[in-house]
Amino acid sequence: MVAHGPFTVRHSQLPINDLQLTRIIEELEKPDILTNVHAPGISQPLCTAIQVALLDLLRSWDIIPASVCGHSSGEIAAAYSAGALKRESAWKIAYFRGVIAEKLVAKTTCSPTTMMSVGLNEQEVLPYLAGTDVSVACINSPSNVTLSGEQTAIQQLKDTFEKKEIFAKTLAVKIAYHSKVMAVGAAEYQDLIGYIETPAHSDPKMDHTIAFYSSVSGKKIDSQALRNPEYWVQNLVSPVRFNQAVVSLVSGSERGKQSNHFLVEIGPQAALRRPIKDSLDTVLEKQRWRYVSVLNRSSNGARSILEAAGQLWSCGVGVDLGAVNQASLRSNRASQVLPDLPSYPFSRAQEYWDESRLSRNYAFRPHRRHALLGLREKDWNSYEPSWKHVIRISENPWIADHAVSSLKSCIS
Repeated sequence: MVAHGPFTVRHSQLPINDLQLTRIIEELEKPDILTNVHAPGISQPLCTAIQVALLDLLRSWDIIPASVCGHSSGEIAAAYSAGALKRESAWKIAYFRGVIAEKLVAKTTCSPTTMMSVGLNEQEVLPYLAGTDVSVACINSPSNVTLSGEQTAIQQLKDTFEKKEIFAKTLAVKIAYHSKVMAVGAAEYQDLIGYIETPAHSDPKMDHTIAFYSSVSGKKIDSQALRNPEYWVQNLVSPVRFNQAVVSLVSGSERGKQSNHFLVEIGPQAALRRPIKDSLDTVLEKQRWRYVSVLNRSSNGARSILEAAGQLWSCGVGVDLGAVNQASLRSNRASQVLPDLPSYPFSRAQEYWDESRLSRNYAFRPHRRHALLGLREKDWNSYEPSWKHVIRISENPWIADHAVSSLKSCIS
C-alpha cells in the first residue's frame, strides 16, 4: 500500500508532487526488466511510504507496539511508529536519503561499490577484510554480517568465501551504504533534512510511551534524539547494529526479560526473519517469542496482512477484528463474515490426532464392500492381497441354490 496524495513537507528543496507520485505508481506497474524502482531515488522514499501506510493501517486496527527498532533506513518508519516523527518528516528524511544515494552512485561510476551478505559474525569476518577497503556495514545477527566496498574487492571476497563453503550473497544495490563512501554526502544530507518538526500527540490510542531501540547505538534512545538531523546522518554512515538492538528490545527491562514477545516486521518483504530468529535464539526460549511479517514477496499483500492480524489476535493481542473485517470487505466485495467461528483463539494448521495404521486403513478404505470378495483386510499388503467376507444368505440369496461337487453349500 502506498500513501496517495502530495507530500506536504515544508522544505523549498523537496520537489515531490502528485505528478511524481503518479510516476512512482507507473514504475511499480512496469515489469521487472524495465522498472527503475530499485534506484535509490525511488526505492528509499517508496519503501518508507509503504511502511508508514502499513503502520497507519495497523494502528487503525488497534495494533500498537510496545517498543520498536529498525534496520538501516527502516529506522525512519520505526521512529514514526514510536511517535518521534510526523509522517511528513519521515517522508522527507527518506526522500533526501535517496537523493544523496543517487548522487553518490553517479560519483562512483568509475569505481562502483556494492554490498554482500556473509554467514559469519563480526569477529570471524574481520581477518578476511585485512588489507582491503571493505568494511562491516551491518551486524545482522550472531551469524550474519553485511559488507560494503568496491565491487572488485567484494567479488574477490565472495570467491574466497565460496571456496571455504561460507555463505556469501551480493545484494542488488549500487552503493556501499554504511561505509566511508556515504560520508562524502553526510554534510549535504544534514543540510537537506533541515528542521524536523515535533509531532502533536493527539492520537487517543497512544496510551503508553513506545520505546525506541536504535540500531546505530544498539541501545534505547529518547524521541528528542530522533528529531536531530545528525542522527539520520549517523544512520546513513554508521554500521547497523541490528543484532544488538533486537536483543536490547526484548531484554531492556525486567518486564521485558519475563514477558513473551511478538515481533512484527513492517516492510515490503520478510527480509529480517532469519536475523531476528538467530538473534533471539541466543537470549529467549523459542516458546517465548513469535514473528510475523505483514508483507511477503510470495503471497498477495492483502492476504498476508490479514494473516498477520489473525496471528496477533490468536496470540492474545487486542486486535479490533471489526475494523479488520471492514477493511477486508472494502478491499474485496465478495468477502463474507463467518458468524459461526469459535469465540476463542484457534488454529487448525496442525492436527493433534494419533491413529494406528490398522485404524486408518479401515476408516479411510478406498473401496466399499464387494458382494463376493468382501472388504480388504485392515493389514492390507498390495504384494499379498487378501480380503475378508462373511457370506450371509440374507444378503446373497442365490447362494442357497449353489452347489459344489454335487453337494449344496451348507450356509445358514
